[in-house]
Amino acid sequence: MIMRIDKAKAIKKAEIDYARKEGKLEVAANLLKKGMTLEEVAGLTELSIEQITS
Repeated sequence: MIMRIDKAKAIKKAEIDYARKEGKLEVAANLLKKGMTLEEVAGLTELSIEQITS
């Protein structure tokens, strides 16, 4: 039973991490549309340039 709880917690954490990254990518896209540079966007979102441009 403990293993099931740990697995459920791990799955929930992975879902939250994925959602956070998706949110950061959405913000990054909007910042780029507003004219910010890739370097500025990377610094503000804590994403790499590779993550932003992929």
